Amino acid sequence: MEHFNALFVWYPFFGLPTAIVGLAIWWRNQRRAELFVWDWGLLFVPFLIWALLSAVDMRGKSLANLVELAYMSGFTMLVMLLRVRLALQQPAKAMFYSKLALLVASASAVLLWGIVPPLAE
Repeated sequence: MEHFNALFVWYPFFGLPTAIVGLAIWWRNQRRAELFVWDWGLLFVPFLIWALLSAVDMRGKSLANLVELAYMSGFTMLVMLLRVRLALQQPAKAMFYSKLALLVASASAVLLWGIVPPLAE
């Protein structure tokens, strides 16, 4: 449980930049791009999935694996930007792109957790 609590202490270092960039993207395109509840999930769900997998895994990952969060944060920002670009090109499919963005970001959390090997402390 101590490992799980430590992950949430580190979350602001990766979640906050993602939130700032995401809100800047939305602020710049607020008149043309609609914001859905799925988009708010991009700020929390991938990180929560990674944290839960790290807390319950059986491979002994340590906090040295925080590099995964940096990659996930950057990838989530890229997904946000692509989602807005696609929604601006095809506004009728904006909700679909929003759901797809959340799915892709969540899948990236699972892939990063699985691909990056455990590092020693």
